[in-house]
Amino acid sequence: MEILKKVLKIITYIIVIGLIINFVLIIVYKDNESRPISLWYVYSESMEPTIMTNDGFILISSKNYEIGDIITFKPKVLEQPYVTHRIIGLTMDGKYITKGDNNIMTDQQGGEPPLQQDQVIGKALCILDKPIILPKLGLLFQKLQNVISKLNIFTIISIIILIYTLGYVLDMIFNKETIRKNKKKKIRLLDIAPFFDPVFFVICMMIIINTLFIGQTIKSWKTEDISYIVVSTKGLPNPVSGEKFERTNSLENSTIIPYYTILEPLDSNMTINPRILSMPPKEKVDYVVSIIAPEKTGYYVQKIGIKIYPKLISQKLLEQLYSINTLIPLIIVFSPGIILIIALYFIWIRKWEINRKIIMDWLIPLRIMLRKLV
Repeated sequence: MEILKKVLKIITYIIVIGLIINFVLIIVYKDNESRPISLWYVYSESMEPTIMTNDGFILISSKNYEIGDIITFKPKVLEQPYVTHRIIGLTMDGKYITKGDNNIMTDQQGGEPPLQQDQVIGKALCILDKPIILPKLGLLFQKLQNVISKLNIFTIISIIILIYTLGYVLDMIFNKETIRKNKKKKIRLLDIAPFFDPVFFVICMMIIINTLFIGQTIKSWKTEDISYIVVSTKGLPNPVSGEKFERTNSLENSTIIPYYTILEPLDSNMTINPRILSMPPKEKVDYVVSIIAPEKTGYYVQKIGIKIYPKLISQKLLEQLYSINTLIPLIIVFSPGIILIIALYFIWIRKWEINRKIIMDWLIPLRIMLRKLV
């Protein structure tokens, strides 16, 4: 039993430390591409048998890449957002020629221009010229993404309660000292009486409501992709280099709560009109994205940041607060609820001594009645 308990503790410590490290990396490096070290996986057969489909590897950033390095890069023409292939050559001006180990042609023969340094995210960590492989990591990532995409605040709270309960049960099973102490200790009615005060129930409800609203608001923050191809010949549906073109997109409020949506272009060649959308319940709202096509031809994916705020303040005030910091509107919107919770807590603490007799007057008969029923 002691061995099992130690193993469970070690696993818990590893998970917690891993989460802390990952959290620090997320704070310091906001996107996966800028991290000095990260986990990636391949989702095609192009690198077999060196790296099998869905196998993971450790990607490290570097200032210099050489022939033979397995690199992950952002292509300009190839359809995938990221490609992991091997450098097999260099051009006269120092650009990279790449090819999948399982491919017949190079990427450049397939239409991808030679790679520039800023397209490369990193190279696979190798020992004796062989990448360190994490088998089927891709399948694990995909399953985790599916689970996370379906998570809501209720699921998260349920998981936390389940973990806490499991830990408590395991501690009761394996810790004989705790069991011995619990047998000696009896819970007095006076100890639990404060939690039957109506003010305490109001505090609990306010905490749950605020947590739900804050959690759902932050969870709804996301990015949206806009993809297009820049061509060299006019007359095609796609834009040519330097041409300004527009896309009309729409967002839908599927809830019964009205809110504002702030659209933030994440690239300098893109503008959005209107930038702030007023989203009535159960309605769609259109917005127009204007983009100036890059000078180089190829396939591009650009992102729009989407942040949602409850419609509890004016649009003008929201815009002013948002210009200072994206979290300030949330603080202003939810601060009345938080202040009310704090005020109710102090009321609960102070009135307990005054109302103890009132609560005990109905708790004691209730306990007697329950004992008779049991």
